[in-house]
Amino acid sequence: MQDHKDQAAAQDLECQPGPSFCTVLQNITNSCTQHHKVENDMENYVKYKLVGGKLKLKKGVVPHRFACQKQSVEKPERSVVKTLKIAKLTASRCGLRVVFKARGLMPPVFTPLNDDYTINYEVIPAYADYLTKAGIKSVLVGGTTGEHMSLNVADRKKVVDAWVKTAKTTGLHIQVQVGGAPLADVLDLASYCEKEGADSLLTLPELYFRPQNVNELVSYVELVAKAAPNLPVLYYHIPSMSKVEINMPAFVTAATAHIPNFKGIKFTSNDLSEGAQVLRALKDDQEIFLGADTLLAPAALLGIKSSIGTTWNLFPRLAQDILDAVEKNDVAKARALQEKLSLAIEAHTVEGAWVPIMKAGMEIVSGIKVGPPSLPQRPIAEEARKRIEDRLRNLRIIN
Repeated sequence: MQDHKDQAAAQDLECQPGPSFCTVLQNITNSCTQHHKVENDMENYVKYKLVGGKLKLKKGVVPHRFACQKQSVEKPERSVVKTLKIAKLTASRCGLRVVFKARGLMPPVFTPLNDDYTINYEVIPAYADYLTKAGIKSVLVGGTTGEHMSLNVADRKKVVDAWVKTAKTTGLHIQVQVGGAPLADVLDLASYCEKEGADSLLTLPELYFRPQNVNELVSYVELVAKAAPNLPVLYYHIPSMSKVEINMPAFVTAATAHIPNFKGIKFTSNDLSEGAQVLRALKDDQEIFLGADTLLAPAALLGIKSSIGTTWNLFPRLAQDILDAVEKNDVAKARALQEKLSLAIEAHTVEGAWVPIMKAGMEIVSGIKVGPPSLPQRPIAEEARKRIEDRLRNLRIIN
């Protein structure tokens, strides 16, 4: 009954009637889609919307919607959540512009693990509070730091749910990285994030059949963007890991022309010359996020003032002080603070791979237990952990 009324309410708000799916279904089922919630009841809905073909009912699904029948029951008021969902749907169908407002420092959060490598969801609320109290306004879930490329889709969704839930009390902007998986899973994750309340998406390129040129990369990102048309979508440029080495200014220009909800990139490269070109190519409602922690000050001097960096988890106030110094044109102070941050990073990097050393550093600096890295990576030795701690004390970063 309630499904029927929600559908009727949505129809009242639509700017124009949507296409019927009944014709498509006539060859595979006797049930009209008026009796099904298509996006939930069909196992291949996302693929159908993107590339066409035949819809397939999930096993065990029975008709449960009766929008084609008249109802005499009085329609109750919609909940705020359902009204907002209908409004988002209406905005998309009427062609309203997707807005992306996240700026400044965005830590890519760690995925906390227990010693047995299961996910420690219980620590996430305290983790979110820690970042919020340090002045952080937005986080990236599922990036390289978050190791989501090593997790299955079900666990990735649960981690997203946990962080979206924290936003209700912290106000954090939740961006989710959905790439690093087979395309069907990437599209599923993108659609899921839009449905469950994430604020924006970031996507890696296809990592096996890699895009070879600008057009192929735009085509890939467009598929992700179409799976979540109401969310801002950004591209994750990290050629050292993805091995996708395509000219980013050309890509940004083409993506902007072809993808309505494309809103920028995470630029994890030391080539600040190319980064500056990307900045010039972006529109006012788009953004470039630097992904190189040791170049925060010089990038800010070039005008790149937003950043997604692992060490913003450990040293958020130091990073913000660097940006503030640049804003005040205090180049000497910005340089000194950048040197301090760079030395703090080097205190870690001599001891191993990026995520294992940074997870150890996070526990040393914040006291938040993020646990070991996900398999196949391994935690660093206790001796290495002690050396990191000693170096940070010598730098007077910790007491």
